[in-house]
Amino acid sequence: MWAGAFLFSLVCLYQMAVAQANMNHGVYTATIEPIASATTNRNSGVIGSVVVFDAGDGVTVGYGGFVEGLQANLEATTCTATNGCGVHIHSGTSCFNSTTQGGHYFESPVTDDPWVEERYSSDETGFALFSSVAVIGTSNLEGRAFVVHAEDGSRVGCGLLTELKDDTRILQANTVGLASSTVESESKAVIFPGTDRICVGGNVDALQPDILSFQAGGLDCNATNGCGVHIHSGTDCTDSTTQGGHFYNADVVDVDPWLLVGYERTNANGEAFYLQCLVTGEANNEGHALIVHSEDGSRLSCGILQFETTTTEAIANGMDGSVLSRLVGIGLLFEFIIVLATHW
Repeated sequence: MWAGAFLFSLVCLYQMAVAQANMNHGVYTATIEPIASATTNRNSGVIGSVVVFDAGDGVTVGYGGFVEGLQANLEATTCTATNGCGVHIHSGTSCFNSTTQGGHYFESPVTDDPWVEERYSSDETGFALFSSVAVIGTSNLEGRAFVVHAEDGSRVGCGLLTELKDDTRILQANTVGLASSTVESESKAVIFPGTDRICVGGNVDALQPDILSFQAGGLDCNATNGCGVHIHSGTDCTDSTTQGGHFYNADVVDVDPWLLVGYERTNANGEAFYLQCLVTGEANNEGHALIVHSEDGSRLSCGILQFETTTTEAIANGMDGSVLSRLVGIGLLFEFIIVLATHW
């Protein structure tokens, strides 16, 4: 009997090790399609793509995307109507009408609506690029409606979130510390084939604790590259020369799009979660270095972006060495106990 109980405990331990080794938080996408006006029944013309990252803590998400066909020259700060210029995850699981779309999606322990201040700005063509992080109290995202609102708060676009399992659209870089740094990250980049659009996000560990960026109302991260997480032009992490500078096409994009991309806060343990979407003028990001910067802008951690794969070999290659060694050790012990239990 004791052997069976021990075997069960070992199975649980083995599964925990596998889970840690394959820490791979969900990525969800939605295709935004037009919603007809409730008064005129005319198609809004709003279309786009949205990405949502699960932070892995069960309550936090990062979201972002690209939407076209909006009213031109809108500013998030001046959209004062209820839900004006809003981009929100809704509780519903159908885009058919406002009832099936539901209201803003959040659950206990969150009590105050986290979506009230989540808004976009649009350019002169009616194009909006947006991204943010929200604490919504849940990570149950599959099938939820993502709704885009007009300046007056009406609903003009909707799409349903589905987990992205297309390995040709997700690049991953498990960064490791540079020099004496112990900073590591599990970062992903979602690409939009045929475009120069990309969304980059993930979890970072061992940063300076209790940072609050000026972008989030704090006083930190004012240095050049401060708190940045950027794709660089280089393809090797050896040194700053092989890492290169920010990866973008200056002939297509007027201003360096990476200047304000990164994490906006860290907790007391120095952990951060981030997601940002941008247009870089570059369509091929595979093989490039992803760099995590400190609050003062120095380079802390680096990894090379590669397409995700479900093969065991690729998973093993991406594991932290200590995790892999524990997994292998537990696996061997697991096999030994099975043999022992069989002959007990």
